[in-house]
Amino acid sequence: MKLNIISKWLIATSFYAATLSQAAIMEGSFNGFVTDVQERHPDDSNFRFWNGDITGQSISGTFWYDTTAPKNILAGESTNTAIYTAEQINWLGIIFNIDGKTFDVSNLNPQGLPPYYVEDKVIISDTDPIFTDEETLFTLYDSIERDMGFGGGESLQGKITLGNSISTILNGISLEQEFDWVNQGPTDFGESVFTYRTSVDGLYANTWVTMSLSDVQIKIQDKVSVPEPSSLGLLTLSLLVLGWRLRNSA
Repeated sequence: MKLNIISKWLIATSFYAATLSQAAIMEGSFNGFVTDVQERHPDDSNFRFWNGDITGQSISGTFWYDTTAPKNILAGESTNTAIYTAEQINWLGIIFNIDGKTFDVSNLNPQGLPPYYVEDKVIISDTDPIFTDEETLFTLYDSIERDMGFGGGESLQGKITLGNSISTILNGISLEQEFDWVNQGPTDFGESVFTYRTSVDGLYANTWVTMSLSDVQIKIQDKVSVPEPSSLGLLTLSLLVLGWRLRNSA
């Protein structure tokens, strides 16, 4: 009788505990315009990656990150700043729409092969900036590289940085928070940088695009329950006890 009660308690507790840990997928969007473009090819000074001068052209994009994947590393002298990162784990993505072309930084996978280098990072600070135009309060960074073999390769990097007025929106240094940011004018700061390197005629060609952001939105797209290791262990124990009971009662 006691074993019957214990096994029922274990099963109920394990299923309940497995739902305690929450995970959120954050999704956002951004708009802006191109402020500067650089293009380079070692043997071709006339190399052009874009369709003419795209300075002033409107841009847009989306981004996402998984709040369960990264680890939190406090950086600097203040505990009000956090850097979220995880080595070689693709837990953050940025998509850029520039000059009629779409670049998905996290899915650089033309041959179905794994990348050889991934770096994803979120930096959040809820402190007031000491130097208005220099201190970063919210940054998303996404980088992926692929070795195509025989001297060829490809890399994409994307960065979104918000400062100044974002300090009135952020709530602590948690990854899981929604906000709508709008550029407040000349004294505000919102910038995005996109870099792309690829092999052209056997040599690497590069382009750098700097963009001024006009607005950024981020929402919780999906919130799901994920089992913690301790909960899974408790559930396993419960099932073993239940199986032993059924076998001995047969």
